[in-house]
Amino acid sequence: MKKSSLFLLGMLALTLAFGLVLTGCPTEDDDSSSGPFIPADLVGSWDPVSTSSTPQLIINADGSGYLSTLSGAWSVIGTTLTFSSGGESGSVTYSISGSGKLTLSNPTGTLYFYFMYITDVPLYKITSGGGGDNPPGSDIPDELIAVWYSDANSNGVLDQYEDIIVAYEFRSNGTLLIGGADSGYTFTVDGNQITMIFPGGIKASESITFNIGGNKLTLTGTNNSGFGPGNYLKK
Repeated sequence: MKKSSLFLLGMLALTLAFGLVLTGCPTEDDDSSSGPFIPADLVGSWDPVSTSSTPQLIINADGSGYLSTLSGAWSVIGTTLTFSSGGESGSVTYSISGSGKLTLSNPTGTLYFYFMYITDVPLYKITSGGGGDNPPGSDIPDELIAVWYSDANSNGVLDQYEDIIVAYEFRSNGTLLIGGADSGYTFTVDGNQITMIFPGGIKASESITFNIGGNKLTLTGTNNSGFGPGNYLKK
């Protein structure tokens, strides 16, 4: 009788212990395994232009989102951001500055070409109010924000007819007018380098160096930058 009681008590103890182990294990319904972890500061819509209505990246808290026009899923491991869609994927290294700018670099994978034109270009979070938390204008020196005319004669003076032909207009919100026309071009500034970004977020293959002295702007580089090297004056 005693042996039977001890056996039953032993079985009861094992049953209770096994139940506790199962209770501590995650299940398919466990919220902790319901989706990938996406850092809160990465969640949002991102674009080189903070007022864009067609963001290049949409990253949702549950990992869903878009890369350009592709619908897919995002995941993060350390500083590696990966996008997967239709059995293909692409990854980049990402960093977010103290001011909130997102920078992508080192694209790899079968979808790497979707990242190529937005790597090493500051991306800004688009807010529902229609403006970014950190607009491109925050990096643009005040002396560059102006309407610039080509100094075709290179004499430092706006001669007749030179003052009616607008070459470039750099605006504080990061938009760029060429020849007086707004064609969807934007730009970014990093130190003394200007990078032109074409409609659709495609950046020029090269940046151009700028220097400003008084009312004179000098652009040094090649036409691959999208800009015409030379001297420009403002009124």
